[in-house]
Amino acid sequence: MRALVLFFVVLGITAFVYSEQTSKQTSDPILFTTVWVENQRYIVRDTSNKQQAALLLHNITRKLGQLVRHLRQLPIYTIPETLQPGIERLLKTYSLHGFRLSELDVSVSPTVAFNEEKGKRIYLCLRTCRHCETLAPENVVFLVALHEIAHSATEKYGEKSPQGFTDHSTEFHQYETYLINTAENLRLLKYNEAIGTSFCSLSIPDTRLHT
Repeated sequence: MRALVLFFVVLGITAFVYSEQTSKQTSDPILFTTVWVENQRYIVRDTSNKQQAALLLHNITRKLGQLVRHLRQLPIYTIPETLQPGIERLLKTYSLHGFRLSELDVSVSPTVAFNEEKGKRIYLCLRTCRHCETLAPENVVFLVALHEIAHSATEKYGEKSPQGFTDHSTEFHQYETYLINTAENLRLLKYNEAIGTSFCSLSIPDTRLHT
C-alpha cells in the first residue's frame, strides 16, 4: 500500500514539479549579461534589476555552501544508510565544481531549472513568471536549488520524456526530502512558506515525502 501511495506521489510531482512544465514561448530573445558580486561572476538577464538578480544567485550559492559544509562535518552514521552513497556523491561534486549558478534562459528551455552534468552548472529561473522581471523570493529559489542538487546525489540521470521533462525516482525524492529537512534544521529554508508561491508561472508544489 505504501509503495502504491508513493507511486502516485511521484506521479503527481512529475506532472507538476518546478522543472518539468512548458509554457508559451516568447518570440523576443532574452538578453543576458555578466554581473560580479564579491568577486564571483554570475550570468543573469540584462534587466533593470540585474544586480539584484546576481545578488540573489550569490545568496543561494552561499546557502548551498553552508549546507554542504554541514553535511561534510556530519558523522557518517548520522546519515541514513541508504542515503550515504548519494550524499558522498554530492560532496564530491561540490569539491570538483562548487555550485556554479546562472539564470536560466526560459525563452529556449521548457524547464524552469536545470542541473548540467550532475552539478557542473545549475541554471535557475529567478522570476515569478517566465517572461516578467519580478524576482522570486530567495526562499523559493533556494528550494528549487535544493531540488536541483538532489540530482547530483542520485546515481543515475532521470529518464527524459519526449517533451524534455525529467522523471523523478523514489531515490531522488528521498535525497530531496533529506536536503530539505537538513536545510530547515539549519534555518536556511522555510519550506512551508514556499509552497504555493508563484515561481516562473507555476505554483510551487509540496514535494517533500511525508512518511
